[in-house]
Amino acid sequence: MYRSVDSIKIVVKQLTGFHDFTRQHAGSLTRSTKIALKGICDEAAGADSRVCERTDKALGSVYIRTQKGSGHTFKVISSTGKLTNEMLCCMNWMHENAKEITEKRGRSCMRRLS
Repeated sequence: MYRSVDSIKIVVKQLTGFHDFTRQHAGSLTRSTKIALKGICDEAAGADSRVCERTDKALGSVYIRTQKGSGHTFKVISSTGKLTNEMLCCMNWMHENAKEITEKRGRSCMRRLS
């Protein structure tokens, strides 16, 4: 029914601003989701698989199960959100400034061409 793949990656993000969730509620839901997904990966990879788990304060956590025979991997990734926040800041800055920079660059290029 589905094509075979070498790697399955599941990204877990914490909810914010969802109904009346507090940060504690959102954190509990995120932790329980990660535990459930790790269990699914463990079951899918089998008993003879290898596990690699890494937690980084800046980047988040990565849980990888690798099947020994096939080398297929099952990954559960949880970001700290810092990168997402940086991207949002960049997008906001671009939204406010990109037009002006592009227009100035366009005029200076046109002067050089003429």
